[in-house]
Amino acid sequence: TNNYRKKIAKPEIAPLSLPKRTASRPRIQLEQQLSFIHSNDLLQELQRKQRVLYKLELQVLKPQIETLLYKTLAEKVQYASPYETNERNQTKKILDGYQAILKQKRETATAWQAQLEQDMDAVCDICNDGEVTPDNQILFCEACNVAVHQRCYGIASVPAGDYFCRACIYFKRDQVLARGRSGMHTGGKGDDADAPPRRKIELQPLPICCELCPMKHGAFVQTQIEEYQMRAKWVHVVCAKWHGLNYVNVEKTSNSISISDSTINTSTVSALNIVNLDMIENVTFLKKHFMAFDKKCCLCKGQRGAMNTCSAENCDNYVHITCARSSGLCAVIHGESSEGKLSPEQKPWSLTCPKHSNIDPNDVRPNSIPIEQLEAQAKLFPPETPAKPPPRPLHKMTVKERQEYFDDEEHEAMFLANSIYRFEGQKCAVCNQHDSGEEADSYLVKCQECNIFVHEGCYGLNLKLGEGEPKLFLCDSCKYIEQEAKKRKEEQLEQQKTEQQQMDEEEYHDTKTTVIEEQTLDKVIVPSCNLCVKKGGALKKAYANHINLKKMQKKLGSNFKKCLFGHQIWAHAMCGFWCPLTHFDNSGKFDCTMVIMSNGLGHIHRKHICALCGRWEGIKVSCAHKQCRAWGDKKPFRFHPSCALEAGLEISDNCKMSNNDFQLCCFQHSKCDFALRAKFEDLIEIERFRAGPELTKQSTAMTPAHASRLLQFAINIMRCLGWAWRWAEWWVELGDNWEPLLDEGQNE
Repeated sequence: TNNYRKKIAKPEIAPLSLPKRTASRPRIQLEQQLSFIHSNDLLQELQRKQRVLYKLELQVLKPQIETLLYKTLAEKVQYASPYETNERNQTKKILDGYQAILKQKRETATAWQAQLEQDMDAVCDICNDGEVTPDNQILFCEACNVAVHQRCYGIASVPAGDYFCRACIYFKRDQVLARGRSGMHTGGKGDDADAPPRRKIELQPLPICCELCPMKHGAFVQTQIEEYQMRAKWVHVVCAKWHGLNYVNVEKTSNSISISDSTINTSTVSALNIVNLDMIENVTFLKKHFMAFDKKCCLCKGQRGAMNTCSAENCDNYVHITCARSSGLCAVIHGESSEGKLSPEQKPWSLTCPKHSNIDPNDVRPNSIPIEQLEAQAKLFPPETPAKPPPRPLHKMTVKERQEYFDDEEHEAMFLANSIYRFEGQKCAVCNQHDSGEEADSYLVKCQECNIFVHEGCYGLNLKLGEGEPKLFLCDSCKYIEQEAKKRKEEQLEQQKTEQQQMDEEEYHDTKTTVIEEQTLDKVIVPSCNLCVKKGGALKKAYANHINLKKMQKKLGSNFKKCLFGHQIWAHAMCGFWCPLTHFDNSGKFDCTMVIMSNGLGHIHRKHICALCGRWEGIKVSCAHKQCRAWGDKKPFRFHPSCALEAGLEISDNCKMSNNDFQLCCFQHSKCDFALRAKFEDLIEIERFRAGPELTKQSTAMTPAHASRLLQFAINIMRCLGWAWRWAEWWVELGDNWEPLLDEGQNE
């Protein structure tokens, strides 16, 4: 073949000569046939060996292995301890119960979906009415298929595209469907004929349940929760209406509007200063009321949530409104219809139990859910019991009492929330020191919005709090956000009033309007430090003056607002104090003129990077040690002050000394107090105060103050460990290890 290619390459022979190529085909075909025969023989031999091995495994090895396994299992069962046997039986029982619960959930979901499919003749899930009017249409959620009237669910106008209910938007199911549809083709004429057909997008059920009934499907709305609760809670709109709950204003809870008012529109919302119609009042008190009386639903036999009593005289039966409607055995008269509220003669908001409804079993809707299935659904929820107050203060409880108390998730969450935001163990966000209490301005105070802790003197405050008053204040950045939100809200109100004056009232209600405050905070620019890359923190206002500001404004034009001279800038109090080129003036602002470039697009010394985060942005402060040199460089280490604080390096305030200096030291030149081992020792000392010098009294109760102090020290250590990869690099570069930090006799 190589000789043939050389002949082809000769200049006297025409390239791509077909006769020459065809002349060598018999030889190539012969080689291919010989290769095929050789490979075929090899394949047959391998198949023969495979059959021999399979026969050996089947006839010899398999029986022996099965015999050994059965003997091993029999010996294990024979000699197993009663504890292991009991544990195995309990595990099997738990698994069987879990499978039964999954089966009940699937049956309930199938029955509910069948009911929804049969209700596709557009019956509102809230008022159970199928009539519509031009300004009160019925909309179907594209994700969960729940149908609602505009007025019943508080929808201002029919959306131009797909509609999604509040729960599906909260769990981003609309985005899942959008991504799925964008990645699929419809199979039309314009699509590739060989492409796979469009498959149905399967969504997981919503991971929520109504707080007032045992149903997991329907039109949901969020309810207010306690401050210590992290997870959102939901209720059916129909349950909220039947119990007279109100929409509330998140900003001012004194303003509320009845959820059963069918005449709600966006103008009413704006007039009453309601933030949105997505939140109703807390249902905790309502649930505790029913738990105290130990009432059960006469249909599902469950105690979850709240129930309505039968309207018949002298009847003590209670029933969930959703159970009454789903079973089809109760006479239910909703207080609203598509046209508005019912008259008193129609007996609105009344229902009767199956005993007093006199509904013929033959007249029950075919899509009704059987009582057995309602009972199975209610059994999925354990009986709710009212939260018992602690028998005594936490640090005086016995071990068993504490275990029983913390078995309740809400008690644990409440204890954790109280521990996080207590003053014990907190450090000032400016000087990184604890509350000394020696001077009037050395007390820690907390921002009531962002929960940062600062000393009054470090942050420039003069609160003059009396004895017993809460040590709370509002930091500058939170004040700015509040003022900007209020300003934008007033501008939107003024704009909407102007638009309202230009059109008739009827036309105004028909146009697409939105709640004024719904996106106000989204448009407010949240302040951030211009000297470093960290978000949040103790921020103060800053400014920078250009030498020729008018000339620069004229040169940049509309782009002037984008530079650092054209808008309000901010700086962490710590970054401003520790940067030697900035200073704090009498107006309470940082002057950053000397650190901002003349074009206003960045900072000076941009060629230096932070030795911790590796970023170029912001201002970096050099190590205070005169002989400090970075590896491979003739200049000292440089850090963002916020990065150095988080990594656990030495950041000291020497204002009490004569030199009035703020110092920052690298890993190599930091004091022993800032070593990672020293932080661990401080953490252990706190625990020794409770459990004894040798940590032998571990069962001793922990006070909330002690828990807060222990938690804050542990959080500081975890922040340092977030930079463990950097500490490890330093140890390697410096040839260092743990030995200098170990006590005598301790093992590394």
